[in-house]
Amino acid sequence: MNDEKPKKLSECVTHAQVEDIVQKSILEAKLAVTESRVNWILVIMGGLVAVLGVVVPILWTQWNDAKVEQAIEKMENRFKELAGEQLRKPQVTCEFEGKPLLNADVVITAKMVNKPGVLPTLEEASPVTTPSGIMCLRNTGDRSAGEAHVYVSVSSLPDYLRLHRWEPELSMDMEPIQVEKDASKHTARYLLFRTTKLHAQSHDNFGLVVRAEQPFGKEIECPALLEVFYDAPEPLKIPFNIRIVSAEHEPMGPSDSNTPK
Repeated sequence: MNDEKPKKLSECVTHAQVEDIVQKSILEAKLAVTESRVNWILVIMGGLVAVLGVVVPILWTQWNDAKVEQAIEKMENRFKELAGEQLRKPQVTCEFEGKPLLNADVVITAKMVNKPGVLPTLEEASPVTTPSGIMCLRNTGDRSAGEAHVYVSVSSLPDYLRLHRWEPELSMDMEPIQVEKDASKHTARYLLFRTTKLHAQSHDNFGLVVRAEQPFGKEIECPALLEVFYDAPEPLKIPFNIRIVSAEHEPMGPSDSNTPK
């Protein structure tokens, strides 16, 4: 009986040890699997870091290169535009009845006022009339001439004759703004026309009207100088002659006129 008890106790201890060994083996296996997974994760992360370390600088460099190229291209285009602007210039000319005004003889028929010896006052409405002659300020260049002012200086104009400007949009004549007068030389300078912007490849029309306070028979010749101030270092100066001929009294009223197009 005493020999059987130690034998059973030995068997029990051995069984407990086996279970303990099994549990330890399972735990070691789990730890090994976990360690393997962690190692794999670390390897993958290391690989990603290495790839990103190579790819990101390349992408960053390409992106910066693209930005640099765009900036260079933008600057080159801007330089080309500026160079083109410098090469483009306005070309301003003036015509009378469709012909160059330079050194031309401009024949103008004077128009008598309604009542001999009486001119319309500034307060009265200017009479609608056909202009004595149409002038055309033309820009044939490829750049705007900017704001343009046209002055005319006339010599030897008798006191009984009045030089008026004609407004195409209003179809009426108005007294020009006199800016200078030299009574001793019978010379006067007028602001004849102005435009806010003379665009490239465009033109503006304006007219001349000569009004007479009294009849006259002999043709009157007056040297004249047209000056055009625009976006240029020096004004355009065009000498020409005005030849004024007499006409019989005519009623004032609306009338059509042919203007350059």
